[in-house]
Amino acid sequence: MKARVTVTLKAGILDPQGKAIEGALKALGVAGIASVRQGKVFDIEIEGADRAKAENALKLAAEKLLANMVIENYTLNLEDSKEYFLLEEKHEKFFEEMMKSDYGMVREARKLPPKVGVYSFFDFEKPVYVGRTNKRGLGPRMQNHLTKSHNQAVLAFKIARKTLGFETAYSGALTRENLMKNPQFLNVFEQQIDYVAKLKVRFVDISVGDDQYIFEYYASKRLGSPHNDFNTH
Repeated sequence: MKARVTVTLKAGILDPQGKAIEGALKALGVAGIASVRQGKVFDIEIEGADRAKAENALKLAAEKLLANMVIENYTLNLEDSKEYFLLEEKHEKFFEEMMKSDYGMVREARKLPPKVGVYSFFDFEKPVYVGRTNKRGLGPRMQNHLTKSHNQAVLAFKIARKTLGFETAYSGALTRENLMKNPQFLNVFEQQIDYVAKLKVRFVDISVGDDQYIFEYYASKRLGSPHNDFNTH
């Protein structure tokens, strides 16, 4: 069984080696280099066919040796086929393209055309959320995030619920519908819509639905975005 462990610096951590490489590339006359962030990739062969044991071994290796957990993140990719690594490389290219992009703040990006793909929100350089847009497209989806509706401004709604310590509920006073009738919650919800409006948007064009689903998950895990939860997807 083959595995790949990718180690990258956490967002906001200074990267002097990446800066040095960036400077060297520019000195060599390599055009078009905007920035460089260095990382590490480990391709590992795992004995046996027990996936759970392999994952546990890789996590132990990453946290004990391969990554400095104070300043670095790691992702584990485990598969017994070569095709997986081709898939991972494709999504790494998507990730690099997304991180180089700059679509302004959400309140500005809502005026953009309806391009399909995967977007991410940042509070300065701190990752906040990763989402995808297919039917609506980028500009209309950004407008949705600023609309006072629990079905559309999903990030603001989620943050407001966390801020007030309200658990997800499917009956009683804490359902989505009842929270929208709660003056205390509405006040916090509106504050969070204002917060979302000021977040920075990054985006990558991805037209294939399967690639969108996979990259949304990949990017959220890679960034460690705090407001993504795939437990119910």
